[in-house]
Amino acid sequence: CNADMSQQQVTDEFRERLIEIVQSLSSFNTEDKTLAACLIGNAQCPNLDVMQVTPRQSDEVRSFSALVIHIISALTHTAQANPLNSILHTLASNPVELLGSFLPSMPEDNLFLAQQAFGESGQWYVCPNDHPYLITECGNPVEEYQCTAPGCHARIGGQKHKLLSDNQKAHLTDESQRGYIPGAPNVHNRNAVPERSLTPAATQLLRIMVDAALLWAASSEDEAIQQAVVDMTHAIARTSHIAAFYWSRLKHDVSLLAVAVGKGEDDTLMLTHQAVRCMSELPRKSMQRAQTSLSTRKERAAWEEAFSTHVLQPALQEMETGIQEGWDLVTGDRRLGNDPLMQAVFEACGNSVSIGPEGVLLPSLWRYRVLVNVDHLSRTLRNTNNHPVLSSFLRHEHSLRALQYLPNIVRLQRFLLDRFNRRITRTSASKTTVKQFLRNCGLSPQERDTTQKLMESFNRAWMLVRESVVGLFPHSQDEVFEHISKSSSLHCLLPTETGPGRCASALVSYLVGVQNEFLLEYCRITSRSTTSLPSVSILDATSAQLVAYDTDHHLLPLVMAHCQYTLEVGKGTHVEYSLAALEKQLEQRFIVGRANLEKQELRVVFSDDVRNSSDLTSLRRRVPQEPLSSVVQHQIVSELQSLPDVFKALGNVEIALGLLASSGGLEERPLSEYLDNVLRMAPAECLVSPQLQKSCLLKHILSLWQILQVEKNRRLVSNGQDPFENVDEVFKQELPEELVEDVDEVLKSFHCDVFLRELLEFIEVNLGMQHNVDQGSRAEWSIFDGMAEYLPSVSEKWEVAEGIPLAYVTSVWLYALEKQNRSASHSIY
Repeated sequence: CNADMSQQQVTDEFRERLIEIVQSLSSFNTEDKTLAACLIGNAQCPNLDVMQVTPRQSDEVRSFSALVIHIISALTHTAQANPLNSILHTLASNPVELLGSFLPSMPEDNLFLAQQAFGESGQWYVCPNDHPYLITECGNPVEEYQCTAPGCHARIGGQKHKLLSDNQKAHLTDESQRGYIPGAPNVHNRNAVPERSLTPAATQLLRIMVDAALLWAASSEDEAIQQAVVDMTHAIARTSHIAAFYWSRLKHDVSLLAVAVGKGEDDTLMLTHQAVRCMSELPRKSMQRAQTSLSTRKERAAWEEAFSTHVLQPALQEMETGIQEGWDLVTGDRRLGNDPLMQAVFEACGNSVSIGPEGVLLPSLWRYRVLVNVDHLSRTLRNTNNHPVLSSFLRHEHSLRALQYLPNIVRLQRFLLDRFNRRITRTSASKTTVKQFLRNCGLSPQERDTTQKLMESFNRAWMLVRESVVGLFPHSQDEVFEHISKSSSLHCLLPTETGPGRCASALVSYLVGVQNEFLLEYCRITSRSTTSLPSVSILDATSAQLVAYDTDHHLLPLVMAHCQYTLEVGKGTHVEYSLAALEKQLEQRFIVGRANLEKQELRVVFSDDVRNSSDLTSLRRRVPQEPLSSVVQHQIVSELQSLPDVFKALGNVEIALGLLASSGGLEERPLSEYLDNVLRMAPAECLVSPQLQKSCLLKHILSLWQILQVEKNRRLVSNGQDPFENVDEVFKQELPEELVEDVDEVLKSFHCDVFLRELLEFIEVNLGMQHNVDQGSRAEWSIFDGMAEYLPSVSEKWEVAEGIPLAYVTSVWLYALEKQNRSASHSIY
């Protein structure tokens, strides 16, 4: 059927005769015959053109399409005889049956697993605001602390083994996602990651088979099957592009397997073919109890372990032999094996071909030799259980290699915290690029170079462990970035609780966990007490206290120093390691004396994050508040000559408000003195208005914040701008005529300035920052319902607004502002 290879055109009559022969074969089942007829007619994967054989098709495309066909034909022919293969066969033929299943090789909720693991030596609890914390040892509280979650500050723990009444035991939940999780290929990710009992190489080998099965299903003309495959990817790709998506995933996962096994692409494809052969030759009797359901994580792990034992590990353990046997078959093919160079490259020629003494200098002859690297050492060590420390190190090595960057990452985050904490809005952080920050940050050339190097450390660590880190928390696509470049948002580097900055926070948490978990395992293996480990805060940790090394400059030379590498023509290469000596050296150089890391919260709080109910409630509790007099209010507003002046004063007031909410202060203390002595901010420059500097005390700061918010919105409206840009659209419905009279009745019950201030505070706090709730259902509430939930102390006077839906709240505020402007020619104050 391949005109390009046979150099002759195959007639339709020949194809029909060939199909008749296939249909008569008793060894083929119905699916085998259908597949064979499809291949003879070159009609496989009708929705993916690269799967059809064409003249002048590239060798790469032909190699990948051949791999897919080999996998599918093996599954089709063996699924009934070998139940272990039925999972992959169902993925390829009818994925609808596996919708909602935990697919093989997919990542799972590492945070839940970590909580379970740590729970064995303690107990997890949650503070009154549902932030989890761990009490180690016996798991019972003996001291009280303050919750370290940003903006929380609740009391946690207890005394004499008695938990605080408003704390409770945590109910751990598994957030592992079902379906196909990896997402679009990340060209910057060049490292395979282990999953559960699977090694990195085994994980990638299995994922290639999953890719091939889903690619075949995605190329089906059955719309239900296509939709099932799209649903499995959580709609990351449209139906029309789903087959191409899996083609790109297949190529990417082959490249990751090549790195994991230290081979070129050709050898890696040959290794995968050998694994498919192992799958085809599974003994039927030994597979009678194979797992055929993946409805739980436990069932997936059991299936993966069985598949790895019978298919993946045999292929990997006999990799060198299997690859050589495969190339022997290739060079024995009459169409391909007449090339002397090809025979020499794959050592399939015996002594019949001589390429001369100059041939040993050809790079093409040496690129296929065994690479001595960490992955090769890991595969060698799987055949022995005599070196537990070395084995443990190599199991964690894919993550440990990122620890060398932790001091620089912490240094970068401390720098960003000092520069931006409560000084930048969420919108500004998102819109500012890394390039703009470096250009406009006011740093000297030397400081700018240092900052760029710190960012490079962040980027390298992120690329090494990205897939593991994003499994620590439920996330949207907008919250996870591929890598950091100069066009990336500054928000990606700022450690925050939400948005892209969650990755920056999670990266540090993950690296701390990597070191601590490895050292705990090392203590268990060597029967050492965990109390013997020194402890150090991550703020003070240096490379000498971390399991920190550079793979190429530190670890690989150590491996090379303990291996013997021999090469014999016709017999290939042979590598032996002095494992005992290597283990001892590795332990002394990278493990002994390393410290347990104490996590410190490094979180940037945006200036607009002070507008949340917990902060303002805390402020009212810590610093009793009073309103400014009308005269002072009017003078402050009149002295703010422009909108930028209002924004500047408001931003600095919010910085002070946020700190007062967390630490408190003396209510009679002048605000200008507080800014000068505590925040080290020049009052004349920060507050703009002389009257504000002279008259405002800390007990007036909430009133001042309300005044500035109203004035900001007033001037935005006069400029034709939207003052509620950050409010959800469901609360910005146009006020209908039939509700205007009701609003007028409400306004009769208030001083208009009080109405504007209180309602605007509610909008800014409850509707401008509540991104993680169902806003659609809240829009059906009345304004009274919203105010009663937010400020119960003032709810009675808001009962008059019970008939006005919250969906019109911004229109109501703007109506009140317009009415006030019409009724008076002077300021509201």
